[in-house]
Amino acid sequence: MGKYDLITDSDIRRGIEEGEFKLEDVSIVRHRTGHVVKHLKNNDATESPVPPTIFQVHKNIIYQADLEPILSAMLELKNSELFEDLNERYQIVLSHLKYYISHEKRLDELNSKSMEALTIFDTRLKRCLEGVNTGSSASVEISRISEMLECYSKLSFIYLLSTWWLHKEGIAKDLFLSEKIHNMESLVKEVYKHVLWDNNQPLSESVYAYLFIHGGENIHKIDKFIKNDDRVESALDFFESYRNDCMVKSARSNPSFQGVNNIWHAEYNFEIAEMLNNSLVQIKCVKNNFNELLEAGNIDGKDCEASSLHKGDYLQHLSVISPQLGNVK
Repeated sequence: MGKYDLITDSDIRRGIEEGEFKLEDVSIVRHRTGHVVKHLKNNDATESPVPPTIFQVHKNIIYQADLEPILSAMLELKNSELFEDLNERYQIVLSHLKYYISHEKRLDELNSKSMEALTIFDTRLKRCLEGVNTGSSASVEISRISEMLECYSKLSFIYLLSTWWLHKEGIAKDLFLSEKIHNMESLVKEVYKHVLWDNNQPLSESVYAYLFIHGGENIHKIDKFIKNDDRVESALDFFESYRNDCMVKSARSNPSFQGVNNIWHAEYNFEIAEMLNNSLVQIKCVKNNFNELLEAGNIDGKDCEASSLHKGDYLQHLSVISPQLGNVK
């Protein structure tokens, strides 16, 4: 009998259908005995190509993500707006990933090619982000930078997994990805905060003010944006500051609020902010995955058994931990 029962996403779906597990409103999947099986992560990451979580330990139950569909989704081709040289580098990594998924070989090459691509993307992205002109009309550049950032997150995830499969607990010694992700997050956040609210401009000229006055159904995104802006503690904090700084009082009429002078400029900044916020969510997913693999490094696969709910083949070369297979049907 193994020390841990290893559960995957497909096992969880089957367990919920069979009444073995139940999904609670507090974003927890729980066994019928009361034991936690999986914590569902931040809903902001639901559209992220990088999963918000891939490995969790709850007492004697280990959850690990089904990585094959996640990686296969990254292989799907779409119309690319990447610069030609970047697209070529990215496609080379995907080709190596596809080969490894199919044949379980050339993992070293997948790891080295993803490292090379990350380094090149990193240099180009820094140049693009530092040159973001919040008054520019080059909307095509927004979509191009957005795709570059998404590919950067995917490459980071591929590099992270391939490093784990090569070195297991030795991943703790890998400084390459942790430094790249930290520096990219800092740069994206710096540009993001500037776009949302230039400190040299009054609060009434911010994207927050634009959303409050003109945002319509997008007004809820104030709360979403604030999560990655450490200058504002909460949406309530913004509203109080806006009331204090931007309310115009008149003896002849009801108080009114100052709004942005340049609506087009604010709309453009809003578009950039949304793109950068999505990137920050993806970067946080990679960071969380990295921390989860550090924890996985303390687990011996010999202490794990596949769940009795599991059916079919177990893709051990695409698993965080390869279990003892005695329970697999």
